[in-house]
Amino acid sequence: MRLPADKIEAAVSEALTRFISRAFRRPATADEVELYQAMARERLAKGECLEVAMNAAHRAVLCSPDFLFLVEHGPKLNSHELAARLSYFLWRTAPDDGLRALAEKGELTQPEVLRTEVARLIASPRFENFVWDFLAQWLNLREIDATTPDRDLFPEYFEGIHDGRQDVLLHDSIVGETRAFFRDLVERDLGAATLVSARHAFLNQRLAEHYDLPSVKGAGLRRVDLPADSVRGGLLTQASILKVTANGANTSPVLRGAWLLERIVGTPAPPPPPNAGGIEPDTRGATTIREQLAKHQSVKTCAGCHQKIDPPGFVLEAFDPIGRYRDYYRTTETGQKLPEARVFYGGHYGGVKYLQGPTVDTRSQLPSGAEIADVRAYKAALAAHPEMLARSLVRKLATFATGASVEVGDELIVDAILKKSQATGFGLRTLIHEVVQSEFVTRK
Repeated sequence: MRLPADKIEAAVSEALTRFISRAFRRPATADEVELYQAMARERLAKGECLEVAMNAAHRAVLCSPDFLFLVEHGPKLNSHELAARLSYFLWRTAPDDGLRALAEKGELTQPEVLRTEVARLIASPRFENFVWDFLAQWLNLREIDATTPDRDLFPEYFEGIHDGRQDVLLHDSIVGETRAFFRDLVERDLGAATLVSARHAFLNQRLAEHYDLPSVKGAGLRRVDLPADSVRGGLLTQASILKVTANGANTSPVLRGAWLLERIVGTPAPPPPPNAGGIEPDTRGATTIREQLAKHQSVKTCAGCHQKIDPPGFVLEAFDPIGRYRDYYRTTETGQKLPEARVFYGGHYGGVKYLQGPTVDTRSQLPSGAEIADVRAYKAALAAHPEMLARSLVRKLATFATGASVEVGDELIVDAILKKSQATGFGLRTLIHEVVQSEFVTRK
C-alpha cells in the first residue's frame, strides 16, 4: 500500500532532521531540512524510489562544510560547538548521545558538568583514540615506520636477516610501551616530572630482553618497577622515541637534541642559518659525532644554538637507533671484530657483521654550566623543573584540542592552568581537565 504524499513528506522531514543534526553536530534548522528535502523531493518526482532519493540527500549533507569542518560562530563557543570540540579532542569522533543531550539543555558550559563529562570521556575506551593521535603528533610517533634499521648494524630488530623480516612483536611493543606509559600517567594523574623520570616501565618478555632488563613473562605489556640503577624510565629512553629520532643506521645529537627541546622542554631552537651546512654521518666509524660537531661548533653563527641542542643530544648517544643501550658505536668498515658476539638469524645463531667502533661519550655541559655525566643525570635535571615540563605539555594539549598554536598572548592562560594544577604536581589528568576548562577550549 502506497503512503499518502503528506505522510511521505513528514517521514522524510523527520529522517533528514535526525541525520542532519547528527552530521552537523547541532540541531538542524528548518531551512537546512527544507534544502535537503527538496533534493529528495525532486528525485521522488522523477519516479525514483525513496531509498535513492534519500541517499542523494544524504550525500549532499556529507559534502557540506558543516559536516566536513567544525564550524564555530561567535567569540565564545555555544553548547553544541563545545560538545563537538570536546569530543574530537578526547575521542577523535563526533559527540555521543550524552554530550548532545547536555548541549541541548545548555548545561555543558557549566564548569562542574564539563568536568564530569571530561572524566567520563577519559574513562571511556574511546579515549585510546586520543592517546594514539596525540602521541603521533606530540612525539612524532607517526614516523615510527619511516625508517628501517640497518640489518648489518642492528640484526636484533629482525626475525630473518636474509629476507629482512622485522620482529613484529618487538616493533609493536616499542610503540605500545609509549602508549601504555602515557595512558597510565593520565589514569593515575601522575606528575609531569614522571614523563622523564619514571621508575617504572611497561614491558613484556620481548621488550625486557631488548632492554637487557630482568625477565618478564608473556607478550602482554604490564607496568614493571625498574632496577634502581637502570637507565630506563620515562619517555627519553623508550625505544619508540629513540627510533623516530634516528635514521636507521646512525644517531645524531643534533636531531635528538632539537626533538627534545621542541617536544619535551618547550624551548625549541631557532632554525639554522642558511649557510650552516650539514654533518654527514661517518658510516665507517673513523670519527665520532662529537668530533664532527666540535668542528661545526667553531662557526659563530652555529655555536649559540648548539650550546642548547647538543647537551641533551650527547646524553642520548648512549642509545642506538633501535633503542638499545650501548657503550660503543657499531661500524661497518673500521673497527674491532667481535668474534664472541652472536645474533639469532631466524633459524640459528651466528656471528655479527658489525665491528666495534669508538666508545660512546655521553658527557655534556648544560648552558647553565652544570656538568652532566649521563642520561640519568640529565633526566634528574629535567625532573627538577616539573613546571617547565608541564608548561610545554599544556601548549601541546591546547594546540591538539583547537588546531591553533599557542601565541605569546596566551601565556597568561597557560600560567592559570599551571597554578590550578600545581597541587597535584602538574598531574597529567589534571592538566587535561584544566585545559578544557580554560579559554583555550571554551573560546572560538
